[in-house]
Amino acid sequence: PDQAAAAAAATPAGTATVPPGASGDWAIQLGAFGQPANAQELVTRLRSAGHRIETETVRTAGGASLTRVRVAWFRSEAEAAAWAAAHAADLGRDLKITSR
Repeated sequence: PDQAAAAAAATPAGTATVPPGASGDWAIQLGAFGQPANAQELVTRLRSAGHRIETETVRTAGGASLTRVRVAWFRSEAEAAAWAAAHAADLGRDLKITSR
């Protein structure tokens, strides 16, 4: 986890941080943050709870940088949906299922 956090901090905009061995084409986006510290706080909390997390930093049309936080590497949309249904109340967030 410490290496992943360091990699996420050093990841340039427009790229994603995905640990080696990750597979699966589906993810659940938990948020997109303009403040990297807010994204990192969520990442740290989720990883400490044992969740598989990926981050992606993107630029908006206006040039702002956003860090997306996702629970990732589900093999199917149904698997992602089942995870989302089981964890939505605990996370207290809107969850967006997305293909990667």
